[in-house]
Amino acid sequence: MKPLNLLIGFTVGAMTGIALGLLFAPDEGVKTRRKVVYIVKKNNRALKSRLNQAKKDISGLAGEAKSIIQPD
Repeated sequence: MKPLNLLIGFTVGAMTGIALGLLFAPDEGVKTRRKVVYIVKKNNRALKSRLNQAKKDISGLAGEAKSIIQPD
């Protein structure tokens, strides 16, 4: 299975799970919305941190590849 297809499948599955969870949530709307906002903000910070680390890693790998391809 291609990684892109796996990522798309995971994303669609996660979105479906979230939607069903919200539809059948035991709390009232205000509490549920607060929980959703909290979780989104929390995961947003974690995602930004992981993306920044990935950018640094990719930049480092690109620099290493460039030095191998074009030695001084």
